[in-house]
Amino acid sequence: IKEAQGEYIAMLDSDDEYLPHHLSRRVEKIKEWNCDGIFGSAYIDNGVEIVTGLSRPVRKNENFTEYLFSDGFAPTPSHFYRKHAAKQIVWDEQILRHQDFDFSIRFADKFHFKVDHYPTIKIHWHPNTFQLLTEAQFRSQQAVFENYKARLTPRTQAQYYLRMLPF
Repeated sequence: IKEAQGEYIAMLDSDDEYLPHHLSRRVEKIKEWNCDGIFGSAYIDNGVEIVTGLSRPVRKNENFTEYLFSDGFAPTPSHFYRKHAAKQIVWDEQILRHQDFDFSIRFADKFHFKVDHYPTIKIHWHPNTFQLLTEAQFRSQQAVFENYKARLTPRTQAQYYLRMLPF
């Protein structure tokens, strides 16, 4: 982000892919909607089938923290930002897990962040590629949650705790 030279910044994880129309659609929509950033839906290849992960709209009076920690879907490779906005937020490189949540929450607090329901990326989530979190990653994830917990409803807090339990 700090080194970006163009007008926009697009995120992409090394194991995921943009569909051919991803960047052109993002540029078109960011201009059409006059927003500072866009996130959206994705096709998810789980190794058995390809399913669609739909990003729902942010509900009226819902903060982006609640969106992310509840049932919202905002995969990082779908994120696209105006450079001037992303450079004001920057990525916290000290966070080992949920750094995307932290960046997105801080971005949405300050800028107009819109959802695009149309899938423009493919995420590869094969079960055999998931690794157990290291203790440091788990502590980092917990720290991000604790930092934003006051913004969450008690229900979302409880649901998040249950999702994080190792079974």
